[in-house]
Amino acid sequence: MKKYIAVVLFALLLLGVWLFARRTPLASMDRQFWTPETGISEVSFSLERGDTVRLSLTSAVRDGDYHAAVYSVDGMLVEDIGKAKRLEMFLTPGDAGTYCLRVEYDGFVGSLKAKIYR
Repeated sequence: MKKYIAVVLFALLLLGVWLFARRTPLASMDRQFWTPETGISEVSFSLERGDTVRLSLTSAVRDGDYHAAVYSVDGMLVEDIGKAKRLEMFLTPGDAGTYCLRVEYDGFVGSLKAKIYR
């Protein structure tokens, strides 16, 4: 019986550590298009000076095209991502402020998923 209680307590401890240590995204995008769509999707996130973020982008393109980029709040291009099936990259904009991930799509059918982590 003591062994069972110790195992349960250990499992709860591991669960607590995992919940505390896991990263929550600063911003995320999850879009699915079943019919051709043309437009723009954006998510914004705030950074302090010198922050580095990890950007994760996954796409499944059935038809059409898309282009992704990161912009500063004043519209300046920070990083031109382009088009990728699966992308993991680190980004250090340098200045504090609000940034946005903008995805422009044309006749797009498929799915786009993006997450930005500190």
